[in-house]
Amino acid sequence: MQRIVLLVFTAFLIAACEKYDDSALVKRIEALENSVEALEASYQNDIKAAQLSINELMALYTDHEGRINGNKEQIAALITALEAMVDKLLVLEEKIALLEGADSALKNELAAVKAEALNALEEAMRANERIDNMA
Repeated sequence: MQRIVLLVFTAFLIAACEKYDDSALVKRIEALENSVEALEASYQNDIKAAQLSINELMALYTDHEGRINGNKEQIAALITALEAMVDKLLVLEEKIALLEGADSALKNELAAVKAEALNALEEAMRANERIDNMA
């Protein structure tokens, strides 16, 4: 009796061990990897656009010595634009953090641009204080 059960069980195992077709799973994984790569490329473009925007804003409002110049309204507009840029970078940082295994170079570049934006914002706020103190 035990031999019959063992033979039936062995036959069942052999029949159940057919080669598994995982091509659909492989395609899904590849599609997910491609999606992550596309997101990273999109985030990379967003970081570069932010960098360019910061550079252009600062070029508009700085003199040849790198000091921020302008009247109260101009500097207020600069502060508003830089605050919006920092907000966008913070949202982008959250999105990148959600990507498991995101490229560390992408994270480092974002951190550098965010630091630059925060420094520019700080500088603009100091310029705004100088104008207030002159009045």
